[in-house]
Amino acid sequence: MEGRVKDFFSKLFFCIKVSGSIETLFTLILNSKRFSKFCNSEIQHFQGTSESPNRYLFNHNGKRRNIFLRTFSGDIGIFYEVFWRRVYHVPHLDWKDFKCIVDVGANVGMTALFFGTLSPKAQIIAIEPDPDNFDLLLRNTENDSHISRLTVVHAAVAETDGFLSFEKARLAYNTRVIDDYNGSRVKSLSLNTLIRNHCFEKVDLVKIDIEGFEHRLFEGNTEWLDLVQNLIIEIHSQENFSAFSHLVTNSGFSIRKLSRDTEVEGIYWASRDFSLSNLIGHGN
Repeated sequence: MEGRVKDFFSKLFFCIKVSGSIETLFTLILNSKRFSKFCNSEIQHFQGTSESPNRYLFNHNGKRRNIFLRTFSGDIGIFYEVFWRRVYHVPHLDWKDFKCIVDVGANVGMTALFFGTLSPKAQIIAIEPDPDNFDLLLRNTENDSHISRLTVVHAAVAETDGFLSFEKARLAYNTRVIDDYNGSRVKSLSLNTLIRNHCFEKVDLVKIDIEGFEHRLFEGNTEWLDLVQNLIIEIHSQENFSAFSHLVTNSGFSIRKLSRDTEVEGIYWASRDFSLSNLIGHGN
């Protein structure tokens, strides 16, 4: 009970701080309640493809900017996860010195904006397969001086280049790549191709959230991993964790868990810098 009260006030103060207008504050609180009620209801048939986003005026990096978020498609939940709970923030990393970040599964751009705040000098590559998410990714990141070196790519990331199908989910951030050719088709790129096309000699961070497709990514050609210093990845199953942990530990990384959703599922950080990774969490 005490934890829920603390969360309530922490979230409320966050909303007040981030809102750039009274209208945005009330809309944010109202839609947050609507989203929470929706997630707890047994009737969850609302599809993200039919929902128009709300425009919010947020305080971001000392400036006010428009951010577009859908309520029932889950964008508002991702916003809280990234900016309030800061689930992708790793203490002790030299974020300001990062030169290159690859955001795989960029959704509607919240992580790109967050990484741009932490690493204003970095080139950020944001890749997203879902066309509705991609449209909001473009709208949310345009004209942002902190991520002026942003490149957005409409594609899925897979073990090889080609084409894949994807399947929409009730919550837009759960859209996933599938092998079924009856799904919506999208171009796929390997991380080898993605990194080679953008001429990177070193990648400071690769963030991966591809809804259960992780094992396929790690079972393919993984030459790209030799250029990577840090990985932040959301794991969705034991199979995906096994593929991920086997590959990265054999490639000189150590692993720490950043969130604890279940025993296996959650967000992990893998780093080549053992001294840093020993500072937080505990190994798996």
